[in-house]
Amino acid sequence: MVKFRRNCLAFHLLVTALLATPLLATPIVASSADVVNVEVGAVSVIFNPQLARAGYLTVSGPEGFRFEERFEAGGSVSFSPLKEDGGLLASGVYKWQLYYVSERGEEGENVRGLGKAAAETAYGTLRIRNGNPVNPNVQEQVAQKDILQLDDVIIEGSLCAGIDCDDGESFGFDVLRLKENNVRIHFEDTSASASFPSNDWRIVINDTANGGGNYFAVEDSSAGGQPFRVDAGAPGNSLRVDSSGDVGFGTNNPAVDAHIVSSNTPTLRLEQNFSGGFTAQTYDIGVNETNFFIRDISHSSKLFFRARPDAPTNSLYIDSDGDIGLGTDSPSADLHVRRLDGTDATLLVESANATGAANLTLKQVQDVAHNFRLENGGQAWVIQNNASGAAVNPGAMIFSLAGNGQQEMVLDTKGHLRVLGSLFSGSGTCGSGCDLVFTEDYDLPTIEEHAAEMWELGYLPNVGPTIENEPINLSDKTGRMLNELEKAHIYIEQLHKRLAETEKLLAEQAEKIDQILRLQGSN
Repeated sequence: MVKFRRNCLAFHLLVTALLATPLLATPIVASSADVVNVEVGAVSVIFNPQLARAGYLTVSGPEGFRFEERFEAGGSVSFSPLKEDGGLLASGVYKWQLYYVSERGEEGENVRGLGKAAAETAYGTLRIRNGNPVNPNVQEQVAQKDILQLDDVIIEGSLCAGIDCDDGESFGFDVLRLKENNVRIHFEDTSASASFPSNDWRIVINDTANGGGNYFAVEDSSAGGQPFRVDAGAPGNSLRVDSSGDVGFGTNNPAVDAHIVSSNTPTLRLEQNFSGGFTAQTYDIGVNETNFFIRDISHSSKLFFRARPDAPTNSLYIDSDGDIGLGTDSPSADLHVRRLDGTDATLLVESANATGAANLTLKQVQDVAHNFRLENGGQAWVIQNNASGAAVNPGAMIFSLAGNGQQEMVLDTKGHLRVLGSLFSGSGTCGSGCDLVFTEDYDLPTIEEHAAEMWELGYLPNVGPTIENEPINLSDKTGRMLNELEKAHIYIEQLHKRLAETEKLLAEQAEKIDQILRLQGSN
C-alpha cells in the first residue's frame, strides 16, 4: 500500500527522466494519507477513501481515455487498466483525482472544481505498462527528489515535459513538446540591480477555467497584461511579417509596410474610448468594389467621405499652403477646379430640401471691395461689391470688363441702375400687337370706340393698369405702350385727314361766300 502526501503534486521534468532512465516506471503521485489510501496491485488499483463521505474518482490518460465512478461513504473504488471492449489501456502516465461530496452540499452533489472550501480533494498520477499498473514499491524513492544539473544538458532526440507525456511518445518532427492541461512557459528575470531590466514574461496557452478561451498569448507577468494574443481558429496569415519588414494582415505576401487583405471590405478602425476621460469617438477607413470611404461609427455610421473606383488623378489635392485643387495638383487659389478631359469645369451648389436654400456666399470681413471674376481665354468680366466707404459708387454692385478702365453697369444701394451702353430686352415686347396695327387684318377700334373703352377702364386698354408704387414689367409695358402709341399716330393721321377735309371744305365755303359778297357789292 502506498500513501500519498496531502494536496501536493510532485512533478519531475522529463529532462530528469531522460537522465535517469531506470526511474521511468515510478508514478508521479501526490495525495494525503488522511484523504485516501491507494493500493497498487498486479492488475488493478484500489482507492480507499479515508473520510466517511461519498465522492467521485476520475482517471484520464493517453488517447483521450477518461474514467469516472462514484463511491459511497465507507466504500472503495477499483480502477482496472482495461477498456470497455476488454482491450488493454495504452501504456503511459494516467492522472487521477478523488473528490468528496461537500458536507454543506446536498447528498450526491458533484463538487468537482469547487476548491478546498467545498470539498476535500486528492490527486496524483500512476503509470500503466503493457496493461498492468506499475507498483511504485519496486522503484527507488530517489525519483521523488528534484535534480540539479550543474552542467549543460544535451538531449539527442526530442523532449516532452508535462504530466501527460506518454511512455513511447510519438514526436513526429517536434523537438520540444509541452503536454498537460495547463501549459505555460515562464521567463523570470532575476536581475536585482535597479539599473538592469527585470520584467518577467510568460507564454500562456489557453485559459485554465472551465469554459475559458483557447488562445496563444504573450503575458507581461510583472504588469499582469497580455500585449499579444492569438485566438484559436484565427485564419492563416492573420499576421505576417515578411523579410523586408512589411506586415500583412490576411496575406502571406505583403506588398507595402502594412497590407490588409479581406474578401469583403477590408477596414481599419480608429477608436477613442472613455479611458482617457475624453468623449468616445470611432471612425472606420475601408474600401470595397463600390468606394473608398471614411465612416463615422459614433454618429449613425455616416459616410462623410467617399471616393469611387477609377476616380481621376488629383480629383482632390490639398497643397502645402492649404489651397485645394479639384482636378489639379498645382492649385493657384484657395479652391481651384480644373478639367482636362473636355468636360465642363462646374461648381454646383444645391439644396435638396424643400425648405432649404442653395446659397453661395463671398464674404469679405473688412470693408474693402471684393470681386467675382469670370474669365476665359480672351477676356474677363469682374463683378465687384464696392466698399461702403468708397468715394464713388459706395456699396454699389459694379460690372466691368477687366482691363478697359470702365464700369459697364452700376447698380447702387438705392436700386438705381446705370449702364454705359444701350439697354435691350432679351425677350419679345410686342405680345399685344405693336406694328400689327398697320396691317389690314388688325381689328383697329375707331377713335370713339377706343376713347369710350379708355374712359371706362381708367387706363389705356392695351397698356393695362399701372398701380402706384408697385413694380412693373418694363418689357411688357414697353410693348403695350408702343401699341397704344402707334394707334395714337393712326388716330392722329385720321384726325389730320378729317381736319384737312374740313379746312378744304371751309376754304371752298369761304370762296363761295366771298363770291356772293362781291356780286352783292357790284349791284
